[in-house]
Amino acid sequence: MFLHCTKSLRMRLISILLLFTIVLNPFQILNAKDPIAIFREDKTPLIIINGYYVKYSEYLKLRPEYIEKIITLEGEEAIALFGEKAKDGAIVVTLVSKYRGAISSQDKADAEKIALAENISKKKQEEEARLKAEQAKKEEEARLKAEQAKKEEEARLKAEQAKKEEEARLKAEQAKKDEEARLKAEQAKKEEEARLKAEQAKKDEEARLKAEQAKKEEEARLKAEQAKKDEEARLKAEQAKKDEEARLKAEQAKKEEARLKAEQAKKEEEARLRAEQAKKDEEARLKAEQAKKEEEARLKAEQAKKDEEARLKAEQAKKDEEARLKAEQAKKEEEARLKAEQAKKEEEARLKAEQAKKDEEARLKAEQAKKDEEARRKAEQAKKEEEARLKAEQAKKDEEARLKAEQAKKDEEARRKAEQAKKDEEARLKAEQAKKDEEARLKAEQAKKDEEARLKAEQAKKEEEARLKAEQAKKDEEARLKAEQAKKDEETKLKAEIKAKAEQQKQKEEEARKASQEALEKAKKEAEAQKNKANLDMDMSINFRNELQQDFLRSIRNEKVKKVIVDGKEVTKQEALKISIFDVDTSITTYNSDKTEGVLEIRMSKSSRK
Repeated sequence: MFLHCTKSLRMRLISILLLFTIVLNPFQILNAKDPIAIFREDKTPLIIINGYYVKYSEYLKLRPEYIEKIITLEGEEAIALFGEKAKDGAIVVTLVSKYRGAISSQDKADAEKIALAENISKKKQEEEARLKAEQAKKEEEARLKAEQAKKEEEARLKAEQAKKEEEARLKAEQAKKDEEARLKAEQAKKEEEARLKAEQAKKDEEARLKAEQAKKEEEARLKAEQAKKDEEARLKAEQAKKDEEARLKAEQAKKEEARLKAEQAKKEEEARLRAEQAKKDEEARLKAEQAKKEEEARLKAEQAKKDEEARLKAEQAKKDEEARLKAEQAKKEEEARLKAEQAKKEEEARLKAEQAKKDEEARLKAEQAKKDEEARRKAEQAKKEEEARLKAEQAKKDEEARLKAEQAKKDEEARRKAEQAKKDEEARLKAEQAKKDEEARLKAEQAKKDEEARLKAEQAKKEEEARLKAEQAKKDEEARLKAEQAKKDEETKLKAEIKAKAEQQKQKEEEARKASQEALEKAKKEAEAQKNKANLDMDMSINFRNELQQDFLRSIRNEKVKKVIVDGKEVTKQEALKISIFDVDTSITTYNSDKTEGVLEIRMSKSSRK
């Protein structure tokens, strides 16, 4: 049926089918494998290059830089345009002008059909742009309607909320009025009860304040005593720490002095050895041996003198330590005597404070009795004035008096328990303090013993180290002399071996030099040939790359292109100009109906995205 249609009708049908054809702009550069990706692996599409039919294998030989434009057709689209031979699809390729001679074929395709495919593809792009605009318009209208509905719903909810709030406010006001009336009635009742309770609370508060004041004074006294003891203990600990630091500094200074002497001796020995090494003749060796014997005698004498000095210093240090310990013991005994006197004075002051406290309590009781008498007289006067009212409330007052009596009894019991607890706490604190003092005394004695044992161990260790150093120095000197002799013998032997090896090495190096010279000349010739070939390939590759990049940049700088989109995101032209053509997968330019404004869409390759 399709074959019997008129030519104009066939062209219109082809136009409808080709609305879905993908047409790329003149500056598009695609990977040669990408257009095939839409076809099945067992299908072979029809290939048209520069208006000529070519074999599929020829198409696969094309490089990306050869291609200027590609059109892909599938299924019925391809058949409608090119017949049954395009049943597996069709690919129409336009090569860059300089590479159009890369393909040779005599089978020319219909140029009108190719032009029609390009024209319909452009119309399809315009139709898609129109559909997108309509879709965006519909979505905007739907969004506005949804927003309007949302606003109306919010207004309705606000009106309902305002109505509910007004009803709640009216109910709250009514409840508030009822509550105020009830509270006034209760307030009148509570004020009377509060007045009676306030009087009782005032008396109870006065009693509580007296008890708390006494307790605070006692606690303050105990804290002052404890703080004094803690301060004394801290001062003792600081003094002990300072003494230990002074002792450690003295030991460190002593060690540093010994180290410096050892370094000086080492330097002198090295200078002497260098002088001995400089003497090569036999006479110098004999003189050096004689000097060595004299040096050994001198060293032994000096070592004996140093040992004697070390022994005297150790004895002196021991005597100083014993004197220091005696002085510390005398100081501790003096401190213990002063503490005893201080404790006696504090006890006398405490007794005086307690006596003053008792006198103050007696005075306060007398004043309280006077106040109670005045209050009683005022109460009797008030009683006479309000006899009528008191008769009606007599039963209530009797009950309150009974409750007050019970409360007073409870308060007295609580006070007695508090006093007993206070005494128990004081006894416990004294016992704990005595225990702490005893522990501190035992720790001090133990520390003293440990210090004496440590000093003895250190002295023994130092003497042993001095002895070992003397033995080691003697052994080192003997080993050094043996090593010098062995070194001389070894040097003589090595010189002979080195001379023989040098002659052999010289001969081998001469042979290797000749072989290396020959290999170098051969490698140089090969490198020059390789370099010439590489330069030729590089020049061609650089020219191809530069031309492709310039074409791509011109498509971006095109004045008609008003917008550039890269992977769905709009970018500026300055940002787009930084993109390399070899990182681009596809680039498509779409123009409006009058060809005055265009949009360049760029899709980056997967490798560049990573």
